[in-house]
Amino acid sequence: MMKHTGIVLVALALLLLTWVAHTQAAEVLYLRRAGSESPVEARLKIAAQFYGLELRSLEIISGRAGAEHLRGMRMDRLRALILDANTLSVFEGDATASLLDVLPSRLPIMIAGVNAALDPTALVRWSKGAVLSSARVDGLSSGKFSTDSTLKPITRQLSGQTIPPRIRQAARLHVARHGAVSPILSLISQDGSTNNPVFVFTRVGARDVFFLGEYEIVKGDVWNADYRRAAIWEMLPLMMFLRYACKDQCWHSPGRYANFTIDDPWLAEPYGHLSYVGLLEQMRKVNFHTTIAFIPWNYDRSHSDVVKLFQENPDKFSISIHGNNHDWGEFYTDQSSLAQETKIREAVARMERFTKATGIPYDKVLVFPRGVAPAGAFPILKTQNFLATVNFSNIPIGTAAPTELLFYLRPVSLNFSNFPSVKRYSADSLSSAEIALQLFLDN
Repeated sequence: MMKHTGIVLVALALLLLTWVAHTQAAEVLYLRRAGSESPVEARLKIAAQFYGLELRSLEIISGRAGAEHLRGMRMDRLRALILDANTLSVFEGDATASLLDVLPSRLPIMIAGVNAALDPTALVRWSKGAVLSSARVDGLSSGKFSTDSTLKPITRQLSGQTIPPRIRQAARLHVARHGAVSPILSLISQDGSTNNPVFVFTRVGARDVFFLGEYEIVKGDVWNADYRRAAIWEMLPLMMFLRYACKDQCWHSPGRYANFTIDDPWLAEPYGHLSYVGLLEQMRKVNFHTTIAFIPWNYDRSHSDVVKLFQENPDKFSISIHGNNHDWGEFYTDQSSLAQETKIREAVARMERFTKATGIPYDKVLVFPRGVAPAGAFPILKTQNFLATVNFSNIPIGTAAPTELLFYLRPVSLNFSNFPSVKRYSADSLSSAEIALQLFLDN
């Protein structure tokens, strides 16, 4: 790997994504009542796959039978238990104690999908009086995650963030007022009130117990951008619970890196409104890295003072490839393999001349000009030993968008020619909530 940091850090992320497949995965157990259906399980499957966890689903007919079934299971890899709220009705009286006796004493439990129709005595029993009942609420605007410092291991980077999409309706949890329960996510009413906890945490003995009420975020048409965005925010309580319960046995990044990519400029001081000297000051102050997506056409236009700046600061500056001539539609007007390969080869040849003239290395990472290229360019990049392509979309132009939510939880995809395609974000359009979400997802 090259010594500077640049966008080639994506290679590390891809290695880590494959690492989890070769280790013994932690287990998560999901209990549901026989014959019942819930949106919880569908979301849970996606979240478990995202974190590299092994999910076991078990239908429960009776509480005692369920407890006996669990008694015969190995518990050494079990890290979390999730009960669909409909299951609580079969764990009455001694059956609840029987189930808890089988489980490790510190195993975290989540009761998910609590709705207004649920018998409140079950909530009281499982929370030891911390959660009293649930009730449907309408007229909501959004939701906000707690800023309580004791809940930071759960909310992580989403602490204090507001859910951007609008909430349609939810099951509000009525909790005891003596401080035995901590709201993690509270929904905001139209009047601005946040006294609508929907995701809460309490401790029963040595065990952490979470309760998640049903809530529905307003979505757009199926699989458009608004729908996907809302579906991801809807999954976050489940993901928070799994990340908290399974800790480092969940897929996670070993660090957090900020890469700022600027398209087009020559190495000239200044280049329009860009001052490389001023940018370096900011990078030293805030600790991020800048990659210049360099147009190969400009290989012989670099100024010596900026070249020296790059040579002396390889930990702060790097170069990647931005198209070839940067002509309008240069990778779209002629999509034949020959035309695509000719442009890519010429771009590399020019970048080799750039390196020879300046002594500055470049990453074989292609940022296509004016949007991502058609799918036919991807296998060519692969055969030419490129590391990745990074663009505002990680889906080749002209290719149907995937309809699996898991695809949209990561900015890196190998779906197209098994070649890394990375989504990037415009610096002037990212909200604090979106930044926090990507940090929480370890993107």
